[in-house]
Amino acid sequence: MSIQTTQNNIARIEKEIANFEKKLADEKKKEFDNSKKINQIEKSINKNSSLNMLRSKQDQIIRIQNTITQIVKKEADISKKIADKKAQRIRCQQQLDREIKTEQSRKEQIEKRRRQEELKHHQQITNELQRQKQITHELNEQPTILFKKEYDLDRKSVV
Repeated sequence: MSIQTTQNNIARIEKEIANFEKKLADEKKKEFDNSKKINQIEKSINKNSSLNMLRSKQDQIIRIQNTITQIVKKEADISKKIADKKAQRIRCQQQLDREIKTEQSRKEQIEKRRRQEELKHHQQITNELQRQKQITHELNEQPTILFKKEYDLDRKSVV
């Protein structure tokens, strides 16, 4: 995968984690609200409550407790999903770290090759300049001798 793809995956996973955390908070609020209802029902029971009223309120409490049990199961399921997503995010982050390291290594290798080629080119230019300097030096010494002899020869033939 590319670095950008992995970064996008991490961002997507973080959004999913945030959504699950919001759902978890909503479920906790429902649990709290239902617990609050149970407390209100229990407070409404007094000595003067009839037997039918007591049974009715007890049935309400049982229904609410069953609802709370279901809510707690949802919370556990959501918590597991959050944990799974966090583990997935860690794996993606590790993958991203490896990809960044690989990319840096690749760039360093390219830069190293570029520097080596630049150095090689510089050495070639230096060698060529030295060769041309040597040739120029040799030519500067020889032409005077050659031209002088040829000139003398030409003078003799002209006279």
